[in-house]
Amino acid sequence: MTSVRRSRGFLAAALLLSVALSCGRPKSAQENLKLGVASVERGDHARAIVYLTDALRLDPTLARAHLLRGNCYIEKADLSRAVFDFTEAIRLEPDLVEAYIRRGDCYAEQGEHDLAIADYTEAIRLDPQSVQAYNNRGASYDAKGEADKALADLNEALKLDPKYKEAYRNRGAYYDRRGEYPKAVADYTAALKLDPRYRQAYTNRGVAYAKNGKYQNAIADFTEAIALSPDEPINYLNRAKAYRALGNRSLAADDEQKARALKR
Repeated sequence: MTSVRRSRGFLAAALLLSVALSCGRPKSAQENLKLGVASVERGDHARAIVYLTDALRLDPTLARAHLLRGNCYIEKADLSRAVFDFTEAIRLEPDLVEAYIRRGDCYAEQGEHDLAIADYTEAIRLDPQSVQAYNNRGASYDAKGEADKALADLNEALKLDPKYKEAYRNRGAYYDRRGEYPKAVADYTAALKLDPRYRQAYTNRGVAYAKNGKYQNAIADFTEAIALSPDEPINYLNRAKAYRALGNRSLAADDEQKARALKR
């Protein structure tokens, strides 16, 4: 009998706690939206998704909530849900430039470059000054092998914003693919002047140096990339190849061992 009373007492306490918690939860769509934004700013994307989902349950017409939730799904590598949210945001607000760009990014990540280009093109139609849309469309054109269109878009992005580091990196990759290594190095260097902690630019410049036979420069760049991101195997492998090219088998073997350990 005592255990039954205790059980009932526990259930009553749990019910009171549940009521208390529910009373403390935001009740309006806008309150949930604000909390979702705050969670995004803190980098808590899982919590943001909960708040934004509550906001959309209360008000399914919030295009911004779909946009933000889509961005959160990208952070969680859930591209199919992200595409759904960006599509809904566009349906609700057809002039929402960022939704086209972000959906294009998802398509590009999935290798659907024709769909990506269509979205970036629409973003440019809506906002002809969109540096990001030109940059991203240029990268997709490059991935498709449409060299002239790719270079034109990347040049336009840098014309609109000479301090846009991603466009320098993408144009550097464009030159790299075509064996124009000095031009690639120059663009990666420009990106690094804008952001000395730009890990991808160090990696890419190191690769360009190595392809051009400048192995010491490549090793220096891969070492910088490792310092910035020590848990990525690729830079250890890149540096190992450069060491081997210089005949330093011992250091190459050390880096290869580190890369294998990180892959486990």
